[in-house]
Order: sequence, then structure tokens, then C-alpha cells
Amino acid sequence: MKNRVVFAQEIAEPVCFYTSTRVSKVTMEEPSRKSRGFVDIMAHMVRVCQGGAKKTHIMYRANLSYEMLGRYLKVLLEYGLVERNGPDGLYRASVKGVGFVKDYEDFKRLAELYAEKRVSLLDAVGQS
Repeated sequence: MKNRVVFAQEIAEPVCFYTSTRVSKVTMEEPSRKSRGFVDIMAHMVRVCQGGAKKTHIMYRANLSYEMLGRYLKVLLEYGLVERNGPDGLYRASVKGVGFVKDYEDFKRLAELYAEKRVSLLDAVGQS
């Protein structure tokens, strides 16, 4: 039996978006699949290129289609985050690209810290 959409008439709860045959519990959310943003993908690609990588290696490690790989590589090359090295055809992260990844990871860490603090503050306020 395949996954199927459950309609509101079938259950007493509000509209349900998704249910799985492997999970007996009906959930109110779509399957948990974290989507990556533009900057997330760019940072991942630059990380892959740090040691030097061919196009196909970048494509598989960053989990991109060939078409998407081409679009992102074009942007990375335009911004100077990645450089293409001569005859071997390897893409390597530039100094600017390594700095970008460092700044991206710092920002992501701060955003996670902020989210944790926010939740703990909201919990503290809610318990008062």
C-alpha cells in the first residue's frame, strides 16, 4: 500500500496533509524533510571544493541535479568563491570561499544559539 493523502472527511481532526503506511499515527504535517536554502547549498558546495573536486563529485556530494549544479557553479564562479584549476579541471575553494564558509558556519551557530535562548525564555515566561 502506498502513502496517501487523508481527507478531512475521513478523520475527526482538522485537515491532515500526510500519512504513511509504515506509521500508524496520522500527522498534521508533511513528512519531515528539511529543505536547504540557496546559501546552504552554496556553502556545502564550497566545502566540497576545499580539497579540489570534479563536477560530478560536487554534484553527488551536494545532492544536486546536473542542471542545478550548473546554475550554482556559475554563481560561485561569478562571486569568486570557487576557482577552476587548469588542465585537471578541478574546482577549488578560493580564499574568499573559505572565508564565506567560516562566516556562514558562525552565523548558523549564532542563529541556533538564539533559537535555543528564545525557546528557554518563552518557556520561563510561560511558566510564571
